[in-house]
Amino acid sequence: MSAAPSGDAFEHPTDVKMTRSAVAHDNTRMTTTRPASTAAEDPRSAHVASGDAAATVDHLLLGPPEHGVTRHGAALAGARRTSMLDVGTGAHDLAAYLARDAGPVHVHLTDALLGADHRAIEAGVRAIEGAARPVHVTLHDIPQPAEGQARYERRAALYARIVAAAASVQVCSEAERAMLGDVVAAPAGDADSAARGFGDADVAGVGVVTLPVDARPSATAAGDAVLALGDDAPVGVLGFVHPGKDPQLALDVAAALGRDLVLLGAVVEGHEDFVDDLRRAANARGIELRVLGHLSEDEMDAAIATIAVPLAAYRHISASGSIGRWIGAGRRPITLATPWVAELSTTAPGSVAVVEASTDAGESGDRDGVIDVLVDAARAALSDPMVTVTNPSHPGLLTTPDAARRQSELLAAHLPPLGGVG
Repeated sequence: MSAAPSGDAFEHPTDVKMTRSAVAHDNTRMTTTRPASTAAEDPRSAHVASGDAAATVDHLLLGPPEHGVTRHGAALAGARRTSMLDVGTGAHDLAAYLARDAGPVHVHLTDALLGADHRAIEAGVRAIEGAARPVHVTLHDIPQPAEGQARYERRAALYARIVAAAASVQVCSEAERAMLGDVVAAPAGDADSAARGFGDADVAGVGVVTLPVDARPSATAAGDAVLALGDDAPVGVLGFVHPGKDPQLALDVAAALGRDLVLLGAVVEGHEDFVDDLRRAANARGIELRVLGHLSEDEMDAAIATIAVPLAAYRHISASGSIGRWIGAGRRPITLATPWVAELSTTAPGSVAVVEASTDAGESGDRDGVIDVLVDAARAALSDPMVTVTNPSHPGLLTTPDAARRQSELLAAHLPPLGGVG
């Protein structure tokens, strides 16, 4: 999605640390992301005057500004010209703001944005539970059993508590809503789950706002760009670089094709050694690994235009901003079949090239079946480059203004009407 041009928004692990190098702020003082204005000048005033209760909600920006979830939240709030408040990078900053007895707030959230360790994340969850004001949340990176049982149970317990405490909850896909249902449900006889106090949870009231895809100007020339590529054009993976996205899988595909591998994004802090090992492995197999780092929108467009095989082979994702960014540039990425990918391909047929592995590598540990189908799909893309081109303006896809409007509608359904009656 265009809200996260240099990284994926939602498929990275929740225990990674991101830097906030681009923003300096005072932890004791909350600041708006736009200049202060009078009521008459306030761009929200028209919405308020027209009875838009959602315009009274403050949208909190939690986390590094380059983080995909933070950028996504800012993009949706900005599209509706509503209040955006930078509340810092973790639980301490969030807690200080939520302790104020004021109006409702909304925040796009993963457990990772609450802190870099379990203690900080726990503090963030407690801040939401004890908030003096209504807290509406959009949850990302929904826990999945494929993460491993211990990690899943730990994260599921945290997400379940957030759901129980929140004034309303939104997610980014029907697949995520189903995952969230599994997360908050308390299995019969499960003492740990029963202790959370949720019983049989119902997520029917959880709203869904699908990730937006905004067509880039470069999309109109995507076909010409791929047809002009030489025989040595590389395989590309878009988004933040970390082990959870399994770039080794992309390396295996690139090596089988004899093509270089380009990672269009920055390395997540703490995983530099992993990338060094990956680069050495690439060299040993006769190909080059290039990591482009943080890119502007225009830089990302230019980089995408050099890629022969757009690859988004994520085996365990609940939603993906980086896949949306490929589509926005007019490119059809090769993806593995997952519940969310199936949902996307149904909503917007032809937006992604879906392949299904003959072997469940996630459970068996045998990667050969996955690699084989990806290599076959990549070779088909090299034989016919136009199969990697798609229409980013598919009627089944939301734009950022569409998604912002839907978010506001869902928020308004959980707010009293303006005037305090109801």
